[in-house]
Amino acid sequence: MKAKLGVILSALLILVRNDTNAQAIDFRQLEFSLPQDSVIDGYLRTKPAGETAAMMGFSTSWVEVRYRPEPDSSSGHISIRISDMIHVSSFLILAMTGNVDRETKTGYERTVDYKGIKLLEAYDSLSRSGKLEMPIAGRFLVQIVGDDVSNVRILYHFLELSDIARLEKLALAIDNNKIK
Repeated sequence: MKAKLGVILSALLILVRNDTNAQAIDFRQLEFSLPQDSVIDGYLRTKPAGETAAMMGFSTSWVEVRYRPEPDSSSGHISIRISDMIHVSSFLILAMTGNVDRETKTGYERTVDYKGIKLLEAYDSLSRSGKLEMPIAGRFLVQIVGDDVSNVRILYHFLELSDIARLEKLALAIDNNKIK
């Protein structure tokens, strides 16, 4: 049992970047990449939530905003989350950009090209839920999840309204030591 635990811990350490001096971006800076419109296609924007935390030399950061249908109903929402994955191994981020093509009776999950970036697209017609997951610049992860949505096209509309170019520029500025 101890040997298995040691192997698991070693594997986890390999997945974490060695640069413990690197810090996650404050979630308030990530917030500017979220869609800023208060209403999108009949969905009302809620107040964004976010967090930047550090522990034992590692830091994480995320920001998320939800859009709920108008008028207010208990069913359905679309959420957009941006995470700073600074301490996730490049190997793991590359694995996320692999190719997936999976189908079930009611849905699918597949890798698609979106403006030169691979993203994971999934939709299930039975649960009427879908998601888009897209790594940006080997550092950030953009996730758009829809609950009680008629198709995945609405999620792409929310992705279009997100400022992906801003995240790419932010990653470049960090790499050039212009932001700490």
